Amino acid sequence: MARLNLDYYQGESEYSDGTMEDELLQLFESGASKDDFLKKDCRWPTLYHLSDFRQNILSWYPFRKDSSLLEVGAGCGALSGLFCRRAAKVTSVELTKRRSSVNYARNSEFPNLEIISGNFHNIRFSEKFDYIVLNGVLEYAASFTDTDNPYEDFLNELKKLLKPDGVILIAIENRLGMKYLNGAPEDHTSALFSGINDYAGIDFVRTFSKNELVDLITRSGFAYHKLYYPAPDYKFPTAIYTDRSVGMADSSLHDYSFNANRLTLFSEQEFERLLKEEKILSSFFNSFLIEVSQAPIAEPAQQIDYVKLPLLRKKPFCLQTMIVSTQSGKKIAKTALFPEAKPHLQNMLDYYDKNTWIGDYLNAPAAAAGEAVEFEFIPGTSLNDKLVEASVNENKALFKKLVQDYCASLRKGTAVRDDYYTPQFAQVFGRNGSDKPFLCRESSNVDMIFPNIITNDHGTFVIDYEWVFQFPVPVDLTIWRSLYMAFRQQNEISKNYSLEDLMLIAGLDPEDSELFHSWHKYFSDCYVADQTVEKYFGFQVNSDQMLNQQLARYNQKMRLYLDFGSGFNEQDSVELPLVIKDNRFYADFNFEAILKRRGSASVHAMRLDPCSCSVMLRNLNIENVKNDLAIFPQNAVCDGSDWYFYNDDPNILILGDFENMRSLAITGEYYAQADHLLRAAEYFLTEENPKKIAQLEQALREKEACAAETEDRLRQMEALTSSIVNSRSWKLTASMRDLMNKIRSRRER
Repeated sequence: MARLNLDYYQGESEYSDGTMEDELLQLFESGASKDDFLKKDCRWPTLYHLSDFRQNILSWYPFRKDSSLLEVGAGCGALSGLFCRRAAKVTSVELTKRRSSVNYARNSEFPNLEIISGNFHNIRFSEKFDYIVLNGVLEYAASFTDTDNPYEDFLNELKKLLKPDGVILIAIENRLGMKYLNGAPEDHTSALFSGINDYAGIDFVRTFSKNELVDLITRSGFAYHKLYYPAPDYKFPTAIYTDRSVGMADSSLHDYSFNANRLTLFSEQEFERLLKEEKILSSFFNSFLIEVSQAPIAEPAQQIDYVKLPLLRKKPFCLQTMIVSTQSGKKIAKTALFPEAKPHLQNMLDYYDKNTWIGDYLNAPAAAAGEAVEFEFIPGTSLNDKLVEASVNENKALFKKLVQDYCASLRKGTAVRDDYYTPQFAQVFGRNGSDKPFLCRESSNVDMIFPNIITNDHGTFVIDYEWVFQFPVPVDLTIWRSLYMAFRQQNEISKNYSLEDLMLIAGLDPEDSELFHSWHKYFSDCYVADQTVEKYFGFQVNSDQMLNQQLARYNQKMRLYLDFGSGFNEQDSVELPLVIKDNRFYADFNFEAILKRRGSASVHAMRLDPCSCSVMLRNLNIENVKNDLAIFPQNAVCDGSDWYFYNDDPNILILGDFENMRSLAITGEYYAQADHLLRAAEYFLTEENPKKIAQLEQALREKEACAAETEDRLRQMEALTSSIVNSRSWKLTASMRDLMNKIRSRRER
């Protein structure tokens, strides 16, 4: 039975979540299910105090079983139970009686737990500790340490309670964290950029940058430290990185925005990539976990390089994955975080026993190791990295070959079946049944995404086969999921390829995309995911939404004009509001009513006016037609796929074959012209544009040299050419006329 010690309590109650703590006390005293409470509620304090995933910050840490541990700032005991299971003796200190009472009611079953209520500085401890844990506490030192140097003095006082070889574990936010740079309110002040502005006018709390934190530790007399980087933060981490693994960092860095709504001002994925290239990413993680000691920190037989942790999964699928270094090399260890997940872990071993190969790929060797399953660590280059590099370098032939080789390997050893839709299949992938024949494999790994395919001098390996099933699954679903994940998660790929492009490269029928998406969505959202956590997400207000408010304020519209041979006019046009999402616009213009009114008249040209302000548009693309159309931005200068419209009358001419068209959908990225964009536009006007004009003139001369060879084709187009010559569109430029002829010639061929 735990012990609640009120000897040092002096009525402190400043820090509180209000009536929430009374509700929690009643919950634990009644013995009701906290999981049921979580499902019924949606307040941030509920998730913060009750979720088992709070333990992710230290559930992986190798505490010695015979150790003593002091937890300062225990709150309502979200981590106290974890410490009681890992250490021989736990002392949890909390300022307020009410929170201490919640902790006691919650963890009273542990006989190795003493909970002390009161100000830490007033407590007289009779022993020293192997571990001292400050989880979200150091930043508040100034609020309960009345000295000129509260942060140093607090750490110095803790140092006196530490055994000679003891360790302090500090989890704290980074005031230069990526999420704070990108529009997330500071966690403690709920104001934008508080930490970046050095907490001006605020004296009760402060966090530190990486170098500031290390300097504070050093000034406090600690000789040794080791940094870990929890992502997206220490409250609900889904990954723990070290200096050895920070280069592996991926989308786990990005904030879930549980406790507050936030803005997003830029692409964190792109910023992360840049920080990696500059080798400074570790300074911009949202949080730090730091080991601190006076003596050298003893390196265990297994050094932890990286930890992957669950957050949005149901308990039967909650596995913890670690990459560890040993004297004999690296290995990967997976463990079940909850008893319910042990069958899921065993399933991987059973799969490997029966499936050493999948197509041309070797499954990474796996073996049981106590309660864990250990995999051989496979060094090499991932298929994902190869595809990204090919896309960045615009090497379309290599990109196509990599995808098609991957597909060919997965399709080896399969057979066409139309009876795969079984009750087992429906349980995992939903009730959207199909009897369409597909190539199937009897034993399937549906998570063969590109990052899980590693190639080295010894071959190509599948390094993770967690999602395997012992019933037939269409291989095309596995391929589609890999393409879909790459398209969604890799900007470098989605910039150059649409999902339909990827499906065609892979030999998939685009008409199957909706079916595969429904199966994938059910698998991800219903079979695997715990919807309880997701409902606690705050809003992420993209800066686009702020932009849309401004666009609405200034009545910004998009208008598509149709030219039937006599020029563009308002009567033959369609207007839509300009709406931006993730810096992208999507406009689907339906002009069927205009065509009915015009009768047999045919469309000669179209013009899109995207707005009435200076703007930069990127990656313009016509989406919904197979007609041969080309886009010619006017009043703009071009740099690759970027078009800088340098006045308040941007428009885009669209030429080609408009036969049988009743609508037109056009997409692109929208960026309001800032000063730096205007300077870029000026540069292209004065430097790059003359070069491009010279190149165009040379191309025109070459075209004129072979004009005789195309004369017959031009005569065949004479009727259409005559109508265009009399229209406003023909009066553009000689270069535009030549490009239009080129489009016609290509269509006729």
